[in-house]
Amino acid sequence: IDQGGERKEQVVSVIVSGKPEIRVTDPVVQEGKPFSLASLGVHAWDYEDGDLNAQVLIQQAPFEDDEVIHFKAGEQFELVLSVEDQEGHVTIENVEVRVEESKTASFSSEPNTLDPSQNITLSGKTRYGTAAEISKSMYAKSDVAILVSGVTFPDALTTGPLAMKLQAPILLSNKEDIHLDTLNELKRLEVKKIYIMGGPVAISNEVEKVLVDIGYETERIEGNTRYTTSLAVANVLGESDTVVMVNGKQFPDAMVAGSLASKEGYPILLIEEDKVPSETLTYVETHFKNVILMGGTSVIKEEVATKLTALGKTVTRVGGTSRFMTSVEMGKTYFSGAETAVIANGLSFADALAAVPYAATLNAPILLVGHDDVHDGVLTYLKNSLLENFHYIGGPLAISNNVKDQMENSFLIPIKYRTRAVNGNWTNFTQDAKTSGSTTQGRLSEIELALETTEKLSLRYSVSVDGKGWQSIKSSGAIGVPEAFIQGLLMELEGQDASSYNLSYRVFLEGSGWTPWVLGGEVAGNSNGPAILAMEAKVIRGNAFANKGTAFPAKPMEGTLAFTTARLNFRNGPSLNADVLLQTAWNANLEIIRPHNMGSGDVWAEANYRVNGEVLRGYAHMNNIREERHVSKALITLNGLKNGDSLPEKSTLITGDVYHIKGVKDVRYYVNGVAMGSVPFGYLTTSSLRHGFSTPQETGYRISIPAHVWNKGAINSLKIEILANDGSKEWEAVYLNDSKDELIFEQYAGSYNYYLNREFKNNKPSYYDGSVRRFATLQELDTYFDPSKWIASDLYKYVYADLRYNPEDFEVTKEQLNKEINKNNYSGNILVGMGEHFLKGAIDNHINPFYLVSHAILETGWGRSVLANGQKMTEAYNFGKKVIEPVPDELQEVLWYNVYGIGAYSRDAEFYGGSMAYQRGWDTVEKAIEDGAKWVADGYINRNPEPQNTNFKMRFNLHENMTHQYAEDARWGHHQAGRIKNLFDSLGEDVPVRFIVPLFGQIRS
Repeated sequence: IDQGGERKEQVVSVIVSGKPEIRVTDPVVQEGKPFSLASLGVHAWDYEDGDLNAQVLIQQAPFEDDEVIHFKAGEQFELVLSVEDQEGHVTIENVEVRVEESKTASFSSEPNTLDPSQNITLSGKTRYGTAAEISKSMYAKSDVAILVSGVTFPDALTTGPLAMKLQAPILLSNKEDIHLDTLNELKRLEVKKIYIMGGPVAISNEVEKVLVDIGYETERIEGNTRYTTSLAVANVLGESDTVVMVNGKQFPDAMVAGSLASKEGYPILLIEEDKVPSETLTYVETHFKNVILMGGTSVIKEEVATKLTALGKTVTRVGGTSRFMTSVEMGKTYFSGAETAVIANGLSFADALAAVPYAATLNAPILLVGHDDVHDGVLTYLKNSLLENFHYIGGPLAISNNVKDQMENSFLIPIKYRTRAVNGNWTNFTQDAKTSGSTTQGRLSEIELALETTEKLSLRYSVSVDGKGWQSIKSSGAIGVPEAFIQGLLMELEGQDASSYNLSYRVFLEGSGWTPWVLGGEVAGNSNGPAILAMEAKVIRGNAFANKGTAFPAKPMEGTLAFTTARLNFRNGPSLNADVLLQTAWNANLEIIRPHNMGSGDVWAEANYRVNGEVLRGYAHMNNIREERHVSKALITLNGLKNGDSLPEKSTLITGDVYHIKGVKDVRYYVNGVAMGSVPFGYLTTSSLRHGFSTPQETGYRISIPAHVWNKGAINSLKIEILANDGSKEWEAVYLNDSKDELIFEQYAGSYNYYLNREFKNNKPSYYDGSVRRFATLQELDTYFDPSKWIASDLYKYVYADLRYNPEDFEVTKEQLNKEINKNNYSGNILVGMGEHFLKGAIDNHINPFYLVSHAILETGWGRSVLANGQKMTEAYNFGKKVIEPVPDELQEVLWYNVYGIGAYSRDAEFYGGSMAYQRGWDTVEKAIEDGAKWVADGYINRNPEPQNTNFKMRFNLHENMTHQYAEDARWGHHQAGRIKNLFDSLGEDVPVRFIVPLFGQIRS
């Protein structure tokens, strides 16, 4: 209430935690240096929530903050520190700090190796995220980072050469605050020092103070204007005989020049359209011999060039009729041999600011495009250059898919073709990988092909005809026999330029579908086999497929994933009169064996349906089944070990095959989630195993695994992972068991990445990073979704523990449960003393009591949440009718309790969770525990027909295509694993536990 008596309210977030801890990550200082609490890595921490937003204070110290340390190296001193969290819990701790010799700052980085031989996109959800993604691709670690404004461009334009010299990433900041993506990347890189580009007008002093308070060393590089700031950067760079000069009021030309300048170490100086600022002119006169002017005469007037020439400078202008053509001229002049280009939006500077050193590292020009179109001059340049691969900067709002298609199709040499079915008419000509013919009817009898090009290039082709064999080779016109069907197609390029192009084609075979794509000189189809119904062909400049191991796979895995669109009856025959075996879940996977057409559109699917690990054969009506056809990009086989094997007592030879449509760049292996290195792969010769490919089906790998790497007496995992040339990954794993525990495997049709991407795109899983709850990144989701990493962990294997329970399994007492509930002695913990009711709910509903207690502790914050402590409801959501209804007056003073977070939708957890408690009648904590256990059992753990009986299956429901999932948090199961393990340990004996591990299929979309 303000002084005027007006009431004002604001919703705030409160961190709920127990007694906070004070953590000191680096209790070391240097003699003679100013003392800084932040430099010790001091922070507040809470067992439940991780890092706390609470200030650690010095209660006692031998000197003040910023006072020079007067202790000698080898001595120690004591600090007394305190912290108070938002609930008033206070912790006071004594910390011993060691003094060491003063060190001269030395910075280093660990750059990644960039792969130019692919088309990739680097983007985040915002410009700040895009800069962070570029940084991740360039550096595993860096002591130094450069921070530039993400709102204004002038100070950032000159930063590329400095970033290359320092081997430092460029990250973006707002003027008044730092974006979370930037902070996270600084933390990942383990940055020590940050160079801030420009003065407080670009990035405020408040931002710099935040960075210093976190513990970073900062240094500004600034001038009074954008022009003098560029001089300040040049001074840091040091000597060069060449300088690049750009119009300081426009960004495109500077961005284009950045790759060259960064690669060669040339400073970039900002000037005006019609003159060079006097201070800059003096600097150029005394420091440089050569000047590169960026842009045409409409950007930098000719009198500027005249003035510089008069000073004795050698002036080179790189400019076109537009910003797009200036980027082309830069490519022609300085990057004529490049095979890769970095593509940026020429109308917006935001996404590409950080990409300049990235392009320089690739020795690639930066080409500018519009959001949804490519300048004709750029397309012409592409056709005549050696460029094969593009790295796009920014997401679809910066560069659309249409732009990508235009650029990548610029390499196509138009190939036209038409087809004719037996006793049918010719189709119209089509071209460039489009389908000619029909995949459902009409056997082809004739084909006609033609190239449309000025290149020294021509076609030769032949077909194999049923009963008549291969026909005479043609280079133009129709080929085939009108009354007989074609079985095979063979094509090749010839001519002076043939070695510079790839011809690839495929055919659709009657009864078996599309063949793999084959290269010129290979047969698509068969010399004597099923009829061809349709064909596709394309010619692409660049011999990438043949030379870089990126030929299409010879044996693509094709398969259909089918899902129920309702809870349908699964019967023992193809009729509504047949007995019902069971009712399926909604969105559940079926394996279709064959269709049965009963006439008049009455089509049934004979199918396999998995129930409780068993496969049931039956029939379901196709009206309630949706099919997805997938052609896999990859295939992995693993020989030498199989799931459930005991640990080998000696070294084991592991062999297998790896395929990928983009070619295999690397094969890696992991033991128990730990990267062990790369695996030799390639094709076999008589003498050795060589990297490279002849055809993909000959691509194999082999590795000898020594016995000592396994963890004896435990569950172990071995993962084989392929890294493709396009950067994507696929893997296969095998699980070994040397423990007393039981290991159960459940097979799923889709690949790991199929389910991972479906969860990421459809459900937007959440993630708490220590400061805010946000959407998880794909990498974060991948980390916690991968069972091969966690099943071998003594702690996190409990994510996969079977949560079903019978008292005969092992005896549990209420005292054991109460001990876990009470162990942190939190005030306001409403679960205290409730072990008896958790045990009853567990026994009555056949749920593991350890899980029940862990679940309740997680959802209620140790029994202190609003939902757990009860709330009054004046209105409530009816989950059946899906409407909000008033609560009767006589029940509005009743407290309703919810200890498992049931129904607590994140959009308003207290209202919906309270509504569920009201609807179920949970007016006591005891009812909430016991009947809530029944709700969890019926809805998940003992659910019919397919139970979700592990924390993993409750969080990630593979069986129903990532629907019907209990939680949104990507780490939901991991949060509970520790408490479940502690409770098992409290039994005092090694009780065998059932662990259920998902196995993924080869249908990789």
